[in-house]
Amino acid sequence: MKRTTVTLDGEAEWLVEASGAETALRQVLEQWLAEHGESPDVLRSEGGGSAC
Repeated sequence: MKRTTVTLDGEAEWLVEASGAETALRQVLEQWLAEHGESPDVLRSEGGGSAC
């Protein structure tokens, strides 16, 4: 799996937060991890200690 860092400007960041896209993406990632025998804790550890 390749990690790609994406930096959002203020307007794009606001749009992601307002749309709930971040929450939806996190739910999809957690489901995928569960289906593949991984722990959702991977998301926190890969994010430098912060939640997605």
